Amino acid sequence: MLVEMETLLISGVNIGNLGYGWLETIVKDKEINFIPFSNKGKNVEAQVFLIEQDQPRLIDVGKAIDIDWFCKNSRASSKTDSYVKRYLRQLKYLESSAKFHHNGQWANLPEHFSMAEKEI
Repeated sequence: MLVEMETLLISGVNIGNLGYGWLETIVKDKEINFIPFSNKGKNVEAQVFLIEQDQPRLIDVGKAIDIDWFCKNSRASSKTDSYVKRYLRQLKYLESSAKFHHNGQWANLPEHFSMAEKEI
């Protein structure tokens, strides 16, 4: 079922464009549980769980994207937490590595995009 919406709240977190792109890359071709529990106008609130095939556990996608880079929330920033700092560094490294090796959302870029990037 496709729903036109302005705002997507996952586990109470309002994700932005970066969060939506990240979410789409992470859950692509994987089994997820999408549990909508609120629909007010064009706003949908849902809880999303990623079901890992190789590990018997559920990952709460809302908690995974609850970082200021990906979402808008009213909670205090946790950038001072050492775990969050390590996570952000690792995330930045993985993103640049995926971009360099053309993995994930960078896999099917037009040829001229790669050429323009090398010139910069």
